[in-house]
Amino acid sequence: MSHLIIAFLRTDLRRVVRDRFMLGLVGMALGFAVAVRFALPAIAGEVESFDLEVYFPLFVSYVVVCVAALMAGAVGGFLLLESREEATLRALVVTPVPLQTYLAVMGGALAVFTAILALGQSVVIGLALPPWPAILGCALCGAAFAPGIALFLATFASNKVEAFAVMKILGVVNMIPLGAWFLPERLQWLCGFYPPYLVCKAWWTAGAGGSSWPLWLLASLPVTLLYLWLLGKRFLQVATN
Repeated sequence: MSHLIIAFLRTDLRRVVRDRFMLGLVGMALGFAVAVRFALPAIAGEVESFDLEVYFPLFVSYVVVCVAALMAGAVGGFLLLESREEATLRALVVTPVPLQTYLAVMGGALAVFTAILALGQSVVIGLALPPWPAILGCALCGAAFAPGIALFLATFASNKVEAFAVMKILGVVNMIPLGAWFLPERLQWLCGFYPPYLVCKAWWTAGAGGSSWPLWLLASLPVTLLYLWLLGKRFLQVATN
């Protein structure tokens, strides 16, 4: 069974490498990091009457946590969507590999890739970074939500045209941490239903020298797992019908 899973993952990797759009999504995530690295200091230097540096942690955490998960998750979503369209997932039903196992392995690989992407973005940006233990924790916990984005995209889009519309919705939802920054502390809890916000909160807390950032990361995990369970269950229903 393991060799079949490896074969499927190799096929997925080849599809990503050959697809310019999917590679472009990854490149866009790195492009955001480069833009933040050079644009934020330049803009802050030009706008002397406004202390833009106060918002550096907001922009950096958004790119590292939210953009990385969204772009990598979109790649995974398009792969799953193509597999749906080509009936590859239905074919798995008659193989020794349970569809749930394939999704779990693919989701794990996607999360690992997202974490590496987030860490790479942190190195590229090099601004307003919390201590590295916090960066690593945020990269891992933020990456755990990438499979959820992939499942959402592949579940609620029937084809690539619809997928672009779903991506726009995900892009708007993914801006929740940006809005939460400006809410009073007691109202920010209302955004706790979205795991990347909790990870961003851990980033902000660690960057400000707080010691409670691990608690925010821990709080993100059960919410993320709940989303993955619900979306995975729904995707299996859609993919096998």
